[in-house]
Amino acid sequence: MKLIAALFALSVTLAACNTPTPVVENANLRVAHLSPNTPNVDIWLDGQVVAALKNVPFKTVSGYLKIPVGKHDIAVYATGTTSNPAINVTGVTLERKNYTVGAIGLLNGSGTQALSAKIFEDDLSTNAVKARVRVIHASPDAPAVDVGVKGDAPAAAVVKNIKFPDATAGYLELAAGTYPLEIRPTGTATIALSFNTPALEAGKVYTVFAVNTLAKLEVVAVADAAQ
Repeated sequence: MKLIAALFALSVTLAACNTPTPVVENANLRVAHLSPNTPNVDIWLDGQVVAALKNVPFKTVSGYLKIPVGKHDIAVYATGTTSNPAINVTGVTLERKNYTVGAIGLLNGSGTQALSAKIFEDDLSTNAVKARVRVIHASPDAPAVDVGVKGDAPAAAVVKNIKFPDATAGYLELAAGTYPLEIRPTGTATIALSFNTPALEAGKVYTVFAVNTLAKLEVVAVADAAQ
């Protein structure tokens, strides 16, 4: 009997050792501070401040953080405060995907310009011979805009009629290089902003954010890469 008991105990121990470790599935999540009149902020996730996302200034786009898939609460507080969050969103469902959460709009704004969290799904798939580029319209008081190559006619715009607070429906695929671009109110030749892209590299993915108010329009361009 003792032998049988010992063998049984051994089999239980071996079974426990052979039980596979559960795989934790994660989403990749980054935060972009895109609100021009909101001060530096701390980002909280599920009731806890995120150590890597403290004192985040305007125009900052964080790296990606790995967050377990499922429902989460996201709050944005003025740096150093723990009450009256500027943004408070509960029950955000994250899947095994890549996301940018933008703090977008105007502090104390109203209607479509009200400060809010806008979640963009990021496609980080690459093209080995071209750069992939997306544009996000994050200027709260700017009209719908086109983005075109400097000097081209309005009809030749590469991005057309993008409205706040939206992203282009897909990613542009461009040859490697630097491009002189213009942002114009949709359908016009009026130049709201001229800028050069960073040196785009084949096999990489980029997001170009049009930020600030219309009078101070500028761009923030980042290379997208999950850890």
